[in-house]
Amino acid sequence: MSPTEGVSLSTSVPFGTILEKAEEILDASCAADWLRKQGYNTYLLDATPAGAALYRQYHFVELDWARQYVCTQPRKGACFSPRVDLLTVDCLPELVAFDQRYFGSNRKRLLCAFLTDYPDRFLVKRSDRGETCGFLVAQPQRPGPYVACSVEDAVDLLDTALALDFEGEINVIAPALNPYAEELFRQYGFGFLRALPHMGWGVLHSPSRRRFIYGQASFALG
Repeated sequence: MSPTEGVSLSTSVPFGTILEKAEEILDASCAADWLRKQGYNTYLLDATPAGAALYRQYHFVELDWARQYVCTQPRKGACFSPRVDLLTVDCLPELVAFDQRYFGSNRKRLLCAFLTDYPDRFLVKRSDRGETCGFLVAQPQRPGPYVACSVEDAVDLLDTALALDFEGEINVIAPALNPYAEELFRQYGFGFLRALPHMGWGVLHSPSRRRFIYGQASFALG
Protein backbone atom coordinates (compact mmCIF):
# COMPACT_ATOMS: atom_id res chain seq x y z
CA MET A 1 0.00 0.00 0.00
CA SER A 2 1.40 3.39 -0.96
CA PRO A 3 0.90 6.71 0.87
CA THR A 4 -1.78 7.58 -1.69
CA GLU A 5 -3.93 4.57 -0.87
CA GLY A 6 -4.83 5.18 2.75
CA VAL A 7 -8.10 5.76 4.51
CA SER A 8 -8.29 9.54 4.63
CA LEU A 9 -7.15 11.67 1.72
CA SER A 10 -3.65 11.21 0.37
CA THR A 11 -1.40 10.33 3.29
CA SER A 12 -3.14 7.90 5.59
CA VAL A 13 -3.41 4.17 6.20
CA PRO A 14 -5.69 1.81 8.17
CA PHE A 15 -3.57 1.64 11.31
CA GLY A 16 -5.12 -1.59 12.57
CA THR A 17 -4.24 -3.35 9.33
CA ILE A 18 -0.57 -2.43 9.68
CA LEU A 19 -0.53 -3.65 13.28
CA GLU A 20 -1.99 -6.99 12.25
CA LYS A 21 0.15 -7.63 9.16
CA ALA A 22 3.57 -6.23 10.01
CA GLU A 23 5.02 -8.75 12.45
CA GLU A 24 8.16 -6.72 12.96
CA ILE A 25 6.18 -3.85 14.45
CA LEU A 26 6.15 -4.62 18.16
CA ASP A 27 3.98 -1.90 19.67
CA ALA A 28 1.94 1.17 18.76
CA SER A 29 4.82 3.62 19.17
CA CYS A 30 7.03 1.60 16.81
CA ALA A 31 4.15 1.37 14.34
CA ALA A 32 3.67 5.14 14.39
CA ASP A 33 7.38 5.72 13.79
CA TRP A 34 7.40 3.20 10.94
CA LEU A 35 4.37 4.78 9.27
CA ARG A 36 5.82 8.29 9.52
CA LYS A 37 8.96 7.08 7.74
CA GLN A 38 6.76 5.74 4.92
CA GLY A 39 5.28 9.22 4.41
CA TYR A 40 1.91 8.74 6.13
CA ASN A 41 0.71 11.53 8.40
CA THR A 42 -2.88 10.51 9.14
CA TYR A 43 -3.76 7.33 11.01
CA LEU A 44 -7.36 6.11 11.44
CA LEU A 45 -8.68 3.04 13.25
CA ASP A 46 -11.66 1.48 15.01
CA ALA A 47 -10.44 0.49 18.48
CA THR A 48 -11.64 -2.03 21.00
CA PRO A 49 -12.29 -0.57 24.48
CA ALA A 50 -8.92 -1.87 25.68
CA GLY A 51 -7.20 -0.64 22.54
CA ALA A 52 -8.75 2.83 22.82
CA ALA A 53 -7.05 3.35 26.19
CA LEU A 54 -3.70 2.43 24.61
CA TYR A 55 -4.16 4.68 21.59
CA ARG A 56 -5.10 7.67 23.75
CA GLN A 57 -1.62 7.41 25.27
CA TYR A 58 -0.26 8.08 21.77
CA HIS A 59 -2.53 11.11 21.32
CA PHE A 60 -5.21 9.48 19.19
CA VAL A 61 -8.57 11.24 19.52
CA GLU A 62 -12.10 9.96 19.08
CA LEU A 63 -13.72 11.20 15.86
CA ASP A 64 -16.83 9.04 15.66
CA TRP A 65 -18.19 5.61 16.59
CA ALA A 66 -18.40 2.54 14.37
CA ARG A 67 -21.75 0.90 15.20
CA GLN A 68 -22.35 -2.77 14.40
CA TYR A 69 -25.84 -4.13 13.69
CA VAL A 70 -26.86 -7.76 13.21
CA CYS A 71 -29.81 -9.50 11.58
CA THR A 72 -30.75 -13.19 11.60
CA GLN A 73 -33.80 -12.80 9.36
CA PRO A 74 -34.02 -9.77 7.04
CA ARG A 75 -37.36 -8.10 6.42
CA LYS A 76 -39.48 -9.97 3.91
CA GLY A 77 -40.08 -8.45 0.50
CA ALA A 78 -36.55 -7.41 -0.45
CA CYS A 79 -36.20 -7.48 -4.24
CA PHE A 80 -33.88 -6.43 -7.01
CA SER A 81 -34.28 -2.74 -7.78
CA PRO A 82 -34.44 -1.79 -11.49
CA ARG A 83 -32.26 1.20 -10.58
CA VAL A 84 -29.37 -0.99 -9.41
CA ASP A 85 -26.89 -2.82 -11.67
CA LEU A 86 -23.85 -5.01 -11.25
CA LEU A 87 -20.56 -3.16 -11.56
CA THR A 88 -18.53 -3.93 -14.68
CA VAL A 89 -14.76 -3.63 -15.03
CA ASP A 90 -15.01 -0.74 -17.49
CA CYS A 91 -17.01 1.30 -14.96
CA LEU A 92 -14.54 0.72 -12.12
CA PRO A 93 -12.53 3.99 -12.61
CA GLU A 94 -15.71 6.04 -12.28
CA LEU A 95 -16.69 4.16 -9.13
CA VAL A 96 -13.22 4.58 -7.59
CA ALA A 97 -13.46 8.33 -8.16
CA PHE A 98 -16.94 8.39 -6.61
CA ASP A 99 -15.75 6.42 -3.59
CA GLN A 100 -12.77 8.73 -3.07
CA ARG A 101 -15.06 11.78 -2.94
CA TYR A 102 -17.25 10.29 -0.24
CA PHE A 103 -14.91 7.96 1.61
CA GLY A 104 -11.97 10.36 1.50
CA SER A 105 -9.24 8.11 0.11
CA ASN A 106 -8.37 6.09 -2.96
CA ARG A 107 -9.48 2.49 -2.38
CA LYS A 108 -8.82 1.24 -5.90
CA ARG A 109 -6.93 -1.88 -4.82
CA LEU A 110 -9.59 -2.83 -2.30
CA LEU A 111 -12.46 -2.25 -4.73
CA CYS A 112 -10.66 -4.20 -7.48
CA ALA A 113 -10.25 -7.10 -5.07
CA PHE A 114 -13.95 -7.04 -4.19
CA LEU A 115 -14.94 -6.96 -7.85
CA THR A 116 -12.72 -9.98 -8.50
CA ASP A 117 -14.08 -11.90 -5.51
CA TYR A 118 -17.76 -10.89 -5.81
CA PRO A 119 -18.56 -9.97 -9.43
CA ASP A 120 -22.20 -11.03 -8.91
CA ARG A 121 -22.53 -9.12 -5.63
CA PHE A 122 -20.95 -5.75 -6.43
CA LEU A 123 -23.95 -3.43 -6.81
CA VAL A 124 -23.97 0.11 -8.19
CA LYS A 125 -26.79 2.67 -8.26
CA ARG A 126 -26.91 5.34 -10.99
CA SER A 127 -29.01 8.46 -11.41
CA ASP A 128 -31.29 9.14 -14.36
CA ARG A 129 -28.32 10.90 -15.96
CA GLY A 130 -26.19 7.79 -15.57
CA GLU A 131 -24.01 9.16 -12.77
CA THR A 132 -22.93 6.93 -9.89
CA CYS A 133 -24.86 7.76 -6.72
CA GLY A 134 -24.03 4.75 -4.57
CA PHE A 135 -22.62 1.25 -4.38
CA LEU A 136 -22.72 -1.79 -2.12
CA VAL A 137 -20.58 -4.90 -2.01
CA ALA A 138 -22.75 -7.72 -0.63
CA GLN A 139 -20.10 -9.78 1.15
CA PRO A 140 -21.48 -13.19 2.17
CA GLN A 141 -22.05 -12.06 5.76
CA ARG A 142 -21.86 -8.27 5.52
CA PRO A 143 -23.17 -5.50 3.26
CA GLY A 144 -20.11 -3.31 2.84
CA PRO A 145 -18.40 -1.28 1.70
CA TYR A 146 -21.69 0.56 1.22
CA VAL A 147 -21.79 4.24 0.22
CA ALA A 148 -24.80 6.25 -0.95
CA CYS A 149 -25.57 9.88 -1.75
CA SER A 150 -29.08 9.75 -0.28
CA VAL A 151 -31.35 7.56 1.83
CA GLU A 152 -33.28 6.66 -1.31
CA ASP A 153 -30.11 5.42 -2.96
CA ALA A 154 -29.22 3.48 0.18
CA VAL A 155 -32.66 1.81 0.22
CA ASP A 156 -32.43 0.72 -3.42
CA LEU A 157 -29.01 -0.81 -2.82
CA LEU A 158 -29.98 -2.58 0.40
CA ASP A 159 -33.20 -3.93 -1.13
CA THR A 160 -31.21 -5.49 -3.94
CA ALA A 161 -28.49 -6.81 -1.65
CA LEU A 162 -30.95 -8.52 0.71
CA ALA A 163 -32.58 -10.28 -2.25
CA LEU A 164 -29.30 -12.22 -2.54
CA ASP A 165 -28.34 -15.22 -0.41
CA PHE A 166 -26.22 -14.61 2.69
CA GLU A 167 -24.32 -17.04 4.90
CA GLY A 168 -25.93 -17.13 8.33
CA GLU A 169 -26.23 -14.01 10.44
CA ILE A 170 -25.79 -10.73 8.56
CA ASN A 171 -23.87 -7.90 10.20
CA VAL A 172 -23.17 -4.38 9.07
CA ILE A 173 -20.88 -1.65 10.45
CA ALA A 174 -22.05 1.95 10.04
CA PRO A 175 -20.65 5.25 11.32
CA ALA A 176 -22.64 6.93 14.07
CA LEU A 177 -22.24 10.17 12.11
CA ASN A 178 -24.59 8.78 9.47
CA PRO A 179 -27.93 10.11 10.80
CA TYR A 180 -30.05 7.67 8.76
CA ALA A 181 -28.24 4.34 9.05
CA GLU A 182 -29.63 3.14 12.37
CA GLU A 183 -33.28 3.70 11.41
CA LEU A 184 -32.71 2.20 7.96
CA PHE A 185 -31.26 -1.01 9.38
CA ARG A 186 -33.94 -1.19 12.08
CA GLN A 187 -36.59 -1.21 9.38
CA TYR A 188 -34.89 -4.19 7.73
CA GLY A 189 -34.73 -6.19 10.97
CA PHE A 190 -31.23 -5.33 12.17
CA GLY A 191 -30.54 -4.83 15.87
CA PHE A 192 -27.70 -2.89 17.49
CA LEU A 193 -24.84 -5.07 18.76
CA ARG A 194 -21.92 -2.86 19.80
CA ALA A 195 -20.02 0.35 19.07
CA LEU A 196 -16.27 0.88 18.80
CA PRO A 197 -14.60 4.31 18.89
CA HIS A 198 -13.32 5.54 15.53
CA MET A 199 -10.04 7.25 16.34
CA GLY A 200 -7.44 9.30 14.50
CA TRP A 201 -3.99 10.78 14.86
CA GLY A 202 -2.06 13.35 12.83
CA VAL A 203 -3.53 15.52 10.10
CA LEU A 204 -7.23 14.95 10.68
CA HIS A 205 -9.80 16.12 8.17
CA SER A 206 -13.47 16.64 8.90
CA PRO A 207 -15.21 13.30 9.49
CA SER A 208 -18.46 14.75 8.11
CA ARG A 209 -18.18 12.70 4.90
CA ARG A 210 -18.86 9.62 7.04
CA ARG A 211 -22.56 10.50 6.89
CA PHE A 212 -22.58 9.01 3.37
CA ILE A 213 -21.16 5.68 4.55
CA TYR A 214 -23.83 3.10 5.36
CA GLY A 215 -21.53 0.13 5.70
CA GLN A 216 -17.81 -0.44 6.23
CA ALA A 217 -15.89 -3.26 4.59
CA SER A 218 -14.78 -4.27 8.11
CA PHE A 219 -13.53 -2.67 11.32
CA ALA A 220 -9.96 -2.91 10.01
CA LEU A 221 -10.51 -1.62 6.46
CA GLY A 222 -13.10 1.08 7.00
